[in-house]
Amino acid sequence: FSNLGRPGRNPVKHVLRCDLVELRDSQGLRIEVEGAGFLYKQVRHMVGALLAVGDGRMDAQVIRNALATTGSTTHKPWTVAPAKGLSLYQVVYPPEVDDPDHVLFPEYEHDEWGRIRYHIMPASLATQLYDTD
Repeated sequence: FSNLGRPGRNPVKHVLRCDLVELRDSQGLRIEVEGAGFLYKQVRHMVGALLAVGDGRMDAQVIRNALATTGSTTHKPWTVAPAKGLSLYQVVYPPEVDDPDHVLFPEYEHDEWGRIRYHIMPASLATQLYDTD
């Protein structure tokens, strides 16, 4: 349920909850998705697939088949839902993110405020990209 992934990134994401909530006075539906991280346009693909099944334009078996297919595919048999109406409600980080005594990336040099002193990319590559001499 995403666009083409970036090489080296793990495409496995865990969707914890996907609920359809009927709005008051029959004003439509709200789709709530909760997960431990999302791929690029993942929720828009999920909503597009749900709309296609709900409208009768696609059978639910198509989604099962697409999810069962291993490897990457560039063709999705549904239309990606537009970003209009999509909103991020809440981001929850693990507790150690807010702990000033816990260094998240100990392999990198940090300044006195705990920020990574140099960009995460290898110094040799950063020097090539940013050296203007």
